[in-house]
Amino acid sequence: MAAAERSLQLPVVYEDEALLVVDKPAGVAVHGGSGESFGVIEALRQQRPQARFLELAHRLDRETSGILLVGKKRSMLLALHEMFRAGAAGSTVRAADKRYLVLVAGRWMEPLRHVRLPLLKYLLVSGERRVRVAEDGRAAHTVFRLLARWQRFSLLEAELRTGRTHQIRVHLAHLGHPVAGDEKYGDFALNRVLAREGLKRMFLHASRMCLTHPLAGGELRLEAALPPALAGFRHWRAFCRRLRHASHRIMARRFELLVFDWDGTLLDSAAAIVDAISAACRDLDLPPPPAERARHVIGLGLRDALQHALPDLPESRYPQLVDRYRHHYLARDHELQLFAGAAELIAELSAAGHLLAVATGKSRLGLERALQHSGLGPFFHASRCADECFSKPHPQMLEELLDELAVDGERALMIGDTTHDLQMARNAGVASLAVAYGAHPAAALDAMQPLARVHELAELAAWLRTHA
Repeated sequence: MAAAERSLQLPVVYEDEALLVVDKPAGVAVHGGSGESFGVIEALRQQRPQARFLELAHRLDRETSGILLVGKKRSMLLALHEMFRAGAAGSTVRAADKRYLVLVAGRWMEPLRHVRLPLLKYLLVSGERRVRVAEDGRAAHTVFRLLARWQRFSLLEAELRTGRTHQIRVHLAHLGHPVAGDEKYGDFALNRVLAREGLKRMFLHASRMCLTHPLAGGELRLEAALPPALAGFRHWRAFCRRLRHASHRIMARRFELLVFDWDGTLLDSAAAIVDAISAACRDLDLPPPPAERARHVIGLGLRDALQHALPDLPESRYPQLVDRYRHHYLARDHELQLFAGAAELIAELSAAGHLLAVATGKSRLGLERALQHSGLGPFFHASRCADECFSKPHPQMLEELLDELAVDGERALMIGDTTHDLQMARNAGVASLAVAYGAHPAAALDAMQPLARVHELAELAAWLRTHA
């Protein structure tokens, strides 16, 4: 047994005085027991007899390969455990970002999907441990991104937001897309076909992890290359060819997520909003606000907008004003059009692989009506409205979009025509791009320090092609 432990190849991905990161091969348990004579940790202790402390910081399934963290000091081990629990309520520690490459059966259709299905452990009659989706199970959250799709298979990146046993495998099997080669939860007939085609193990690999070093600080970006048993499979080779063909576009892309304001940015509606505010005031025998003030409140939630436009109105009269505003705006709603070229730009950005979202002062009902009327609904992956979040410039809309779409703030861009949009972006730590053909004047937009200011939609399209 000692000879086998000493001969086990465990390539080192990273090492310092407190942390060891190895690239675990498939087919080896992380520790002995339950029928396993030894595992990775026993092999490391055998290979490093001088080490005073070696303990696993987390686990990988026996059939899974890739990044595995080992604490060389107790302080490191405890800090890593706290980091991996950072998804729990109340934690102030930044969680580690763990990514897996996985090949699944079937055609996965969604570019990005959050799967939140509780998981419950149970035992077979034989005593073997299994996991299933169950209402009384523990909360489990996986984010899947589509990388490539073929007739029979799809290549995904899986991001673990929680770390339950067999989480990725059970979530995928439950959704009807079992992991290729999975002998516990997979399609066994398909697995036999895959074995004849050269895939003789489960296609699940812990490929990347990003974390803040718990003791030294600073960011660690860990990567483990796909092992030969997976890299030689023809679907992976086809994916690599596709990446090479598109590499110039992928490397040049600065922003993964583009968030658009709606009114005044994509929809030519600023004049209609100002007119509706004035008409509502006339209905109630109120002096309409100056046009400049009325334009300034565009982008806020409706109640906030009217309170800013008429700050001296008694509180009891705002519901009447809201009602009359909606009457006049909806009377022209069907006449409003996108700015020329907006639909083509959104389609182009979607085809280029960007995630697209909307953050708007409209209500949910109003945005859904606008998306249906414009035909742009299918291009947007997510949206937030003023009646379900704090109004701009509070950062809640952007923060929720970043979380839902699993995008870091530095990889997102907010595009809007008001200072409310740009201030919201600053509050959320997101870059912004100002459009000066909408509601707010250029000087006010410039004060928010956007990356750039454009004066027409064609200029916006050109800037995004070059810089986004």
